[in-house]
Amino acid sequence: MSRSERDSELHMALRQLPRTVQPTRDLWPGIAARIGAGSPAQVRALRRRRLPHLALAASIALLALGVTRWWPQASVDPQAQMMQQQVTAMTREYDAALAQLPQAALPPVLAPGLQALDASAVQIRRALQQAPHSTRLIAQLQHTYALRLRLSQRGMHG
Repeated sequence: MSRSERDSELHMALRQLPRTVQPTRDLWPGIAARIGAGSPAQVRALRRRRLPHLALAASIALLALGVTRWWPQASVDPQAQMMQQQVTAMTREYDAALAQLPQAALPPVLAPGLQALDASAVQIRRALQQAPHSTRLIAQLQHTYALRLRLSQRGMHG
């Protein structure tokens, strides 16, 4: 006998079963007796045993509510975190490229321009802390780093 034939026979046998079945006796009196089981003294004793547990649960709930209410919320924004990592990596690359250039050999006439570019980079990084989603600020920081490196390289080569 194939599987499909067995499945057909099983389906036919299931269809022949009655749709509802009545219990042979009334089950409610037994259920009601178990629900209401115990004397009033037993019920009071049970309540007294539960009271410390309920008080502890209420205290924990209030503590959790209080902590979440006044604790500073640190919302983690994945996009802002990714952009911050991009800025950090770009700054590391810039610092590494700048470290390869001997700053002492730069002509003194370039010092004001280099200082202005460095100050601009610091301001842009501060602005990025306030607006981490700003792609415009990231592009401006990248442009400032590129200008600073280009000016340093030109000063080295005369």
